[in-house]
Amino acid sequence: MKRSPKSRLGETLSGCLVAVLIGLGTVALTNADAIVASGDGTWGITRSVLAVHVVLVALPFIAISILPNAGRAAWLTAGILTAIVWSLPSLDQLVRKGEGGANIGLGIFMLISPLFILGGALAARAAARRRGRASG
Repeated sequence: MKRSPKSRLGETLSGCLVAVLIGLGTVALTNADAIVASGDGTWGITRSVLAVHVVLVALPFIAISILPNAGRAAWLTAGILTAIVWSLPSLDQLVRKGEGGANIGLGIFMLISPLFILGGALAARAAARRRGRASG
């Protein structure tokens, strides 16, 4: 069933809004966890960095919302991968107990993680579409 361009635009915009909300929620949870893990009671990063983190989390979801017929598999896979990736800084903080300075490798990985998350989501979308064709 072909949808009208107006309907598709509405779906895309609502998907982008959900993506930003996912970004805000993920960053808030990650940083709240980091406050507890570090024990110093501060956010530890500036507001501009928080904004960049929200964008990094939201990017794969925005891309998924732009895709036609992305499906639940892509959203679910991106959500699971996002939860795993964005729990890594807290895990790193717990393991190192806040000692040793910045983990540069983890920082670089976090910057490119939207590509891996989107890749996983696209693979899930392709697998779901193949299953749909095979059973239909």
